[in-house]
Amino acid sequence: MNKRRTLSEIYKDLSHDPARDQVNQLVMTSSLTVKAIANKSGVSETTLRNWLKKITKKPQKITMDFVLRSIGHEFKIVPKTHR
Repeated sequence: MNKRRTLSEIYKDLSHDPARDQVNQLVMTSSLTVKAIANKSGVSETTLRNWLKKITKKPQKITMDFVLRSIGHEFKIVPKTHR
């Protein structure tokens, strides 16, 4: 009998948070430097560089929110029909 896995079980098995890759892409294509993003967001430059080097696997969502807002973006929850 195959037991269905919960979303939290699936997430634990992921090697990294896929949202991190999306945030990294936005950071890399931003007109701001990593240092400027760090200053504007309040997130340390070391933290941002660890994301970009893929050292940090699963950053906190709130930290990603601060970074996204500093470069003019935001996380949004949308219904599946609008994807």
